[in-house]
Amino acid sequence: MHRCLRVPELLDIIFQKVQIESGGNSAVIALACTARCFQDAALDTLWQSQASLVPLVKCFPEALLTETKVEDGSRELSFVKDPEPEDWARVAAYAARIRAIRLDPYSYPSYYGILQLAGSALETLHRLTNTTPLLPNLRSFEWTHAFKIDSHNVASLLLYLSPQVSSMDILLAAMSEQSAKVIADALCKFSENPAQLRTIRIVSPPCPPVEQAILELGLRQQHLQQFQYTWENEMTLATVSHLSTLNNLQQVSIRANAETSRGLLELAQTRGGQFFPALQFFSLYTDTLTVCEAWLRTLRHPGISNLTFTVNTPPPSAALCEFFVKLAQHSAHGNLRDLRFVSTTPCAANEHGLHLVHPDTLSPLLQLNLKSLKLEPGGPIQLDDDFVARMARAWPELRILELNAEWRRYVVPQVTLAGLIPLARHCPDVQLLALPVSTDVSAFQERYEAGYRPTGGVSFNRCFIVGVGPSMIDEQADQLMIAGFLSDLCPDLVAVQTSWTKRGVALRANEAMEEENEEMGEIWKQVERYAREMARVRRQERMWMEVS
Repeated sequence: MHRCLRVPELLDIIFQKVQIESGGNSAVIALACTARCFQDAALDTLWQSQASLVPLVKCFPEALLTETKVEDGSRELSFVKDPEPEDWARVAAYAARIRAIRLDPYSYPSYYGILQLAGSALETLHRLTNTTPLLPNLRSFEWTHAFKIDSHNVASLLLYLSPQVSSMDILLAAMSEQSAKVIADALCKFSENPAQLRTIRIVSPPCPPVEQAILELGLRQQHLQQFQYTWENEMTLATVSHLSTLNNLQQVSIRANAETSRGLLELAQTRGGQFFPALQFFSLYTDTLTVCEAWLRTLRHPGISNLTFTVNTPPPSAALCEFFVKLAQHSAHGNLRDLRFVSTTPCAANEHGLHLVHPDTLSPLLQLNLKSLKLEPGGPIQLDDDFVARMARAWPELRILELNAEWRRYVVPQVTLAGLIPLARHCPDVQLLALPVSTDVSAFQERYEAGYRPTGGVSFNRCFIVGVGPSMIDEQADQLMIAGFLSDLCPDLVAVQTSWTKRGVALRANEAMEEENEEMGEIWKQVERYAREMARVRRQERMWMEVS
């Protein structure tokens, strides 16, 4: 055997490349069986990144574990009794190899095939590893829970707060006061080493104790590269000033009102290039579009590639257009790839005309080469098929397009289903598409009924989610044909999202449409079921063609 193959670092690189490009884990296992000296590198590769703790827990003796089927059809893994000290040897050996816990948002296994750890199992693991970390070499983790957080979920999060963690990506849901206190206390005690953390990305509903703990955690770190949180409370001038001096900080989110922003921007003028010197991703929560413009004038770093602005007051469409013009002229216009603008407050129903976003409003953005555009400007967005085609040609690398996906008022859409085809033709790698559309099928009805593909053979490569906002379906509409079009456009479709099924009351001008909201939500749910099943059949057909 060549001497190079006895160098552990080279073996790690080789095995990782094999795992990615040559058949995944099965290829790594086969290669490991060819020589004993390959086994350590192979095991490191196989265990270094996991989606959950289930594979690790299954390393306990079988007699300690039991699987039960829960009401929703999924299965849970739990302990019959507490593991004894001698039961931990195999688990500890593999746990030391885990470097990352990662959740792939675009990996959707069959729901009923998912095996999860029971809440009691998580609490048992946390109780038995309270003084010694379960994952001693964990470097990064992603943790998400979309429903109310209880003691079981808290236990699973605490298991990931290991002493070597340098990156955390957390999505928190609503939580009780007790759960919030436990999480806040854990974050306050975590990472006293000021050189440890590089990435803190946390999304959470309003929770003052958790927010304060996260802020203190970030301020303790001297080498942060990413610090993002959904701030509810205004940051002080001293806090943002401190963050702006961190030489390695590339991604940051801040909340600063007009007064604080004025002081910060005056301070920036005195610092020259030492105000967020390495900035690439910037998120601002503030009062008005005027404050956003002031920040845009100050942040002149040409390396900025991601901008998010969240305001409390919806801007008039004319002011928004002027803002987009300045954005297209910014020194970072060549690198800017991701843009999000949100107004947390919708405009008054009688002011739609003042806030109506039309093609001319968005035209300045066509000068950019965007990969992601998310707009919730607080007013209606009224585009047409021609402008969608212009967007498609201008942004060939587009991955995400969300235009008023959360809008709660109905305005007759001018974009048709057929008008989405240019997006698939010019932007084939779109993964999430959301905008209000007209569900008129006349443009492809004849082709569909003749047995031909309604999109003419054009489809996205990997579009998983389609959002239609407050789009409506007439009672006489052919739901199967709508679903057939969506499944042809998006062969990997897993969800059709609509604001009709969101909480709250949808509005048409000043009319409450609570009853129609519920009825329309059911209609779209049926279309989603049709489309997902059709997409599944299309995927099976593709696999059969590849095999044959």
